[in-house]
Amino acid sequence: MQTLFRQGLTLMAETGLDVQVLSLTTPTLHDLGAESIDLARRTNDMLAEAVARHPTRFQALATLPVSQPEAAARELERCIRELGFKGTLLCGRVGAHHPDDAALMPILAQAARLNAPVLLHPRVPPPAVRAAYYSGLSPAIDTALATHGLGWHFDAGFNWRTCCWRARSIACRSYRSFWGTGAS
Repeated sequence: MQTLFRQGLTLMAETGLDVQVLSLTTPTLHDLGAESIDLARRTNDMLAEAVARHPTRFQALATLPVSQPEAAARELERCIRELGFKGTLLCGRVGAHHPDDAALMPILAQAARLNAPVLLHPRVPPPAVRAAYYSGLSPAIDTALATHGLGWHFDAGFNWRTCCWRARSIACRSYRSFWGTGAS
């Protein structure tokens, strides 16, 4: 991992990029169970070490064991308060659950208490969606369309998925109670 950080610094210098925000990308640890708790802690400690070595060049977003919401809330607090992270990254759904599902509210509640931003990162569409839209194509084309070619963009908000998620989030009573957003 340290080699990646060094390579990142080299690329940053070559391209004139001043600061990079480090995070574990999609699907992070969203699809893992209880084992994600230790993996999240170790990942965050490694990110914190890179930030400590290069505090003017790197910042970090917390990797959370999202399938374990209470543990995720505790890890978010540790990352913000102890490690100096700037927020967290969620990758859309956790299994079949949207980020506004009641089971995941401990994470959003903690983010609100800490005034920590939550970056929503796209992920590959669910298998049923992928099969409906991209089946019958070569594996390379299926992968391209389901990710950078189209699928990520749908998941990120160029269509109903994120628009609906945002509308659901604003309408959700639990969400409103954290951020005071939306009509009563």
